[in-house]
Amino acid sequence: MILESDCKLLDSIKKGDAVAFNTLYTKYWERLFSFVYNMSKSEALSKDIVQEVFISFWERRETLKVVNAEAYLFQCAKFSFFQAYRKKKFNTETLHSAFENHLIDYVTEENPEMVNSLMHFIEALPERRKEILYLSKFQNFSIKEIASELNISNQTVKNQMGLAIKQLKASLKKAALTLF
Repeated sequence: MILESDCKLLDSIKKGDAVAFNTLYTKYWERLFSFVYNMSKSEALSKDIVQEVFISFWERRETLKVVNAEAYLFQCAKFSFFQAYRKKKFNTETLHSAFENHLIDYVTEENPEMVNSLMHFIEALPERRKEILYLSKFQNFSIKEIASELNISNQTVKNQMGLAIKQLKASLKKAALTLF
């Protein structure tokens, strides 16, 4: 049902219907803003990114081949956020804090020492490896998306992910032995 109404909106937008575009904008703006804000913790940056996504959508409306408006808009917002991250358009300390909170929320281990150890081990990873791990595990980027975003080969992403996981496992194993 929602997909059908989005398809009608997309058809109208492609023909230059500003009212249909406004309807799409109103439907998704708040959710996109919340999505970006949860990652950036910056209201100004989040507003800018969402505005850029919609401006780009409108400017490219005639050539876009969008099947699912929601998925397309969220993917654009995610990529725009990571472009801003790479350009350091916001305080990266908030991202690190959000990263730590995400780990704490999703690590099933109830041992706070283990969580602290995990964060320490992740911080000890080389910067690029840490970024690849974050994009993969916490932003659900595919290998292809990471490679495209970071301008590296798919194989490099695979290799760095493997090394990151191997390094974290080894570090956690050593930590577990010293904790017990």
